[in-house]
Amino acid sequence: MGDKKMVIGKIAVLGERHFTMGFMLAGVQNVFTVVEGNSEQKLIELIDSKQYSIIYINERLSEQMDWKLKKRISNLAYPVIVPLPDIKGESNEAANIKVLIKRALGFDIIAK
Repeated sequence: MGDKKMVIGKIAVLGERHFTMGFMLAGVQNVFTVVEGNSEQKLIELIDSKQYSIIYINERLSEQMDWKLKKRISNLAYPVIVPLPDIKGESNEAANIKVLIKRALGFDIIAK
């Protein structure tokens, strides 16, 4: 791995206030509340920090992000970026979570 230091098990949550509030109330420590304009920059900072193994983001932010960032995320094995639905809708990305976890771990945790 060279000089890249990865912390296993550290989780971050990124999204708008209505999305992050529940995580804060639940005691999640690394919660980052953003306004609609700076979410992509904050996500890039979290990815580049190499501090997190999983980053949960608001699914709406995922749908609105720049295609270059979407492509970068689709090629990442680490950290795993997991889009979650907010109070405004159901997840379009739920089927992709299994694929993301398989890519990060190297095996299918649900396979029999």
